[in-house]
Amino acid sequence: MLIGNSDAHAKNISFFKYRLGISPAPAYDLVSTRVYDVVSEMAMAFGDALLAEEVTASDLDIFATDAGITVDELIKEIEAMAPAALEHAFELATSNMYTDEERALLLNIAELVRTQATHLLGVASASRRLLRLKGPGRILAKTKSI
Repeated sequence: MLIGNSDAHAKNISFFKYRLGISPAPAYDLVSTRVYDVVSEMAMAFGDALLAEEVTASDLDIFATDAGITVDELIKEIEAMAPAALEHAFELATSNMYTDEERALLLNIAELVRTQATHLLGVASASRRLLRLKGPGRILAKTKSI
């Protein structure tokens, strides 16, 4: 969601297999499709949201439950990744390694990242406040859409 990838790249996950188990491989095939005026709707829902800008605290809860993690773990990931994306997006977009045309596209991606990161940090903050109100082990959402 942070980079505007709405074409089902979340399915691109691989694992390293070891004698004692597996571990996730590094992320790959990460593309910002939103800057090309490709459909804004995500290929897979995040909670109940199909548009990244419409993700709410309830969607974080639904997603965390579906993923088998706690909402707190998901919030911590957002709070780690979003600021990193904010810090690096514009720095990378303005690098001298790109042509002016490439830089213009990358600045559009950086602006999208800024918008998404800011939104997700706000949702994570709201979700954290709800968690404090509801207490540990409580879910935020009451229903899940199928």
